[in-house]
This record gives sequence, structure tokens and C-alpha cells, in this order.
Amino acid sequence: MRIYDLHVHFNQQENGVSFATLLRLAKELGYSGLAIESTKPLPSEFAQGSIEVLHRLTLTPRSATRLRSLVNRYRKYTDLLVIQGRTKPIWMAAAEISSLDMVMLKDIDDFSVIDSQIARTMTAKDLFVEVCLHELLSLSGPPRSRLMRVMHTALTHLVRASCSIILTSGARHHWELRAPKDLEALSFLASLPEASAKEAIRSRPTNLLDKLLHKTHSSPAHSAWRDL
Repeated sequence: MRIYDLHVHFNQQENGVSFATLLRLAKELGYSGLAIESTKPLPSEFAQGSIEVLHRLTLTPRSATRLRSLVNRYRKYTDLLVIQGRTKPIWMAAAEISSLDMVMLKDIDDFSVIDSQIARTMTAKDLFVEVCLHELLSLSGPPRSRLMRVMHTALTHLVRASCSIILTSGARHHWELRAPKDLEALSFLASLPEASAKEAIRSRPTNLLDKLLHKTHSSPAHSAWRDL
């Protein structure tokens, strides 16, 4: 079984550990691969690591009208292209762009946008929805409780519509990486059913990566950076 965390940040200077250490830790936790968020090409060390590494780029468009041009501009520079869905028009526009890989839910503003129409549209267009658990891990007290309530409502819509949900850690440091079972357990705080949580960790990420293999992008991400 291949298990991936498709949202990890890494800066060697800030983290104080090597790329090899990050990949070794991920492997020990049970991962077959990571998607590293970066606005630059990944160092060559990642290609020589003990697990699979993908380049990921997340866009945060200010409006739905700019979304398609942003996707067209950056598609060839990354393996995994994601947008952060901040408004309903952005979600609906994203559903019409086949070259987009995933839409991310990260904070309370993101989750509060989700309704049954968005959920049904994501399912109809076969667009994957990332549920990043970093905020849930980071917050405590009343802010965390508020986030949990909003996440519960959003996830209820997504599950009822049979959306393809992917759970990620959004880890910003190596010590924030969590084992797959830990992410599954954490998602229960937002009332994600056990079966859906297991799918979101153990099968949906590989479903997405298999889908990417069948997509035709203008050029491989590692070489396209030279044209930027």
C-alpha cells in the first residue's frame, strides 16, 4: 500500500535538519512519498531520497476571474497544482478547469464556504478536495472549538456528496509530520467518519497520483523551471 502526505513545507535553514532526515522520518512514519510545497524547484537531494517526492504549488487567487490564467501560467512548473478555495465563485470556477489537481481547505474561512452545491459540483467534476489538518493541530481552546464546528458542517456536505477527500498534515517543520493513523484519529475531531478518514489517507492520494499519470502537461516540472 502506498501512503502519501501531499502537503508538507520544508526549508532547510528554518528546520535545521537535512532533506535526507526529513525523508527518513517520513519513511519511518509509514509514508511512501511526500508532496513538498515550494515556489522554487526542489533541490536535487530530494530526487535521491528514500521515498518518492513530488513538487507542489498552491495558488491563492484573489478572484475567480484570475484563476484560469494563474493555472495556465503555473501548470507546467509543478507536479501537483492546488488552489486554496477562499470563496464560492473560486470553487465553482475551479471545477471547470481540468488541469487543476486539487482544491484545499485549510482555515475556518475556507471551511465556512462549503455548502451542498459546492460538494456536489466537486463530485460531478471529479475534483479532489484537500482537508489540511494543520490549523486543527495548531489551535487550542475556543478557536479550535469554533474550527471543529465549521469543519464538521463542511465535511458533512463533502461526505454526503461522496467527494474525493484527501487528508494532509500541512506540516511546516519535520516535527509536525504525523503518522497516517494519527491523521485519521485527528480527523475524528471534525466528525469525519472512520471509513472516510481511512480512504482520505490510504487510497485517495494514490487515486490522485494515478490520475496525474494520465494527464498530459506541457512539460515536466523539473525542466520547466528553466523557462521561468
